[in-house]
Amino acid sequence: MSKVEEFIAKLLDTVKNQDELDKIHAEAKEKLFKYDGEQYPRDGCAITLSVTLQHLGLDVDDTYMAFDLVALLKERGWSVVQNGDHQPGDVGTTCGRIPRHGIDHVYIVVERDGIDKMLVTDNQAPTLHSRYVSGAGGKSPTQYFLRA
Repeated sequence: MSKVEEFIAKLLDTVKNQDELDKIHAEAKEKLFKYDGEQYPRDGCAITLSVTLQHLGLDVDDTYMAFDLVALLKERGWSVVQNGDHQPGDVGTTCGRIPRHGIDHVYIVVERDGIDKMLVTDNQAPTLHSRYVSGAGGKSPTQYFLRA
């Protein structure tokens, strides 16, 4: 198993463990409040993903904007994956070319159910939950995915 495959396996094991997910959310909530007084889970996707990556041993600074975290992951060599080619362990993003507060979002794909429906983890629910690449259900559509 390659290092990337080991990382993805560890990532998925971590977020599927509710106790670990609860710890990640609690830490993200505390960091977000200290950063700007925001009440988690609002505007907490980037810090939730930052904390998740930190829990996996990656040297990632606390990052509070999805747009900035996407840029950081790209700088670190994460590759862009088009919609429909995503797989568990990828990071989905609704970010475009410029920051859009309230629209930008990042999340981790945990399971894929066809081309559109996924099981994901992010700040928007304390447990794993469904999300659609298309944005069905009132969410922002995913622009693309990032792969470690």
